[in-house]
Amino acid sequence: MRCSTALTETLFNSENTDVRLPTWSEIASEPDQLNVLEYPLDRSLFVVGPPGSGKTVLALHRAQMLADRQRRVTLVTYNR
Repeated sequence: MRCSTALTETLFNSENTDVRLPTWSEIASEPDQLNVLEYPLDRSLFVVGPPGSGKTVLALHRAQMLADRQRRVTLVTYNR
């Protein structure tokens, strides 16, 4: 199960910052995150974790995996 490299490209550039999502291999090095990515795509998943733990990154990767399988995807997040 590999997601496209589109997610690992730079998201945006500004004068001071390049933002890059972690690569598949970087995520796979964390067992808890790998478990989320390997969870069946046809099942719902609820992920809980502290700020900065990678929840949104995992959601983006799973959304890309679904899109790569020609599934319609709408990803909605909430930040305070």
